[in-house]
Amino acid sequence: MNDLLIDVRAELIETIRARELLRERMPRDERLQPSVRQAGERLDQAINGINQLLGQFFTLRLQLTRLEMSRKRALVESLQEKRETIRLELQQLSKELQSTGGLLQRTLHRRKTQEQQSGLQTRIIHLAAELKSADVPISETDLTNWLDTIVDASLHPQAREFVRELLSQARTALYYLLNQYCMMQEHSARQIASNPFLQVDPQGAIRYVLKSEEFILLYFARKREQATAWLSNAALIRMEDLDELEKDLVHALRRSARLIG
Repeated sequence: MNDLLIDVRAELIETIRARELLRERMPRDERLQPSVRQAGERLDQAINGINQLLGQFFTLRLQLTRLEMSRKRALVESLQEKRETIRLELQQLSKELQSTGGLLQRTLHRRKTQEQQSGLQTRIIHLAAELKSADVPISETDLTNWLDTIVDASLHPQAREFVRELLSQARTALYYLLNQYCMMQEHSARQIASNPFLQVDPQGAIRYVLKSEEFILLYFARKREQATAWLSNAALIRMEDLDELEKDLVHALRRSARLIG
């Protein structure tokens, strides 16, 4: 149903423009004015009807999204201990592998050292794969969909007032999942930096945290342009809500970077 939003919003914008046009072109002939006012009232009813439908849709979508994010968070938390155990073992193995690298240059038993090094690398590759399988996938598509849901409900006057507590819960869940998204990318980057023999692009992984903040900023820049078009100069939506949500998300993102730094 998200694809239909474009058509519904286009209809809302055209209806608002039609109402404004009627108000601007009110005829001077008093005999015609009642008919024009009646047409304007019908347009007002149409605008209110569309806004009510959008409010219901945004509310239902927010309820479903909050459930989706809650399930995703529960899954992340259920695997947290397992991932932490694997990470600690990977750190220890990486240290052992580095020590064998130095030993290899000095020892007279190079073959034995090479075998030890090969065994450590094999164990690290196995654990890295196990760690990846224990990560709960969170993509930029997920984040965009969750952001759209929260932002649309935050900007819509009727939905915002009706689901204020639900919005707060959804924002909290989004902050947590955004932090997890960044932490997973950062941990991947560190594993690659410590173990360059892993078959992953290290430069691409190391840039993830910065790219995530850029993703948030670009998202809100696009959203502001869209919201301006939806409003059609009608003071129905408090744009400061969009600014507040952006600041909160960027703050959560930077806090996550400090925690894992």
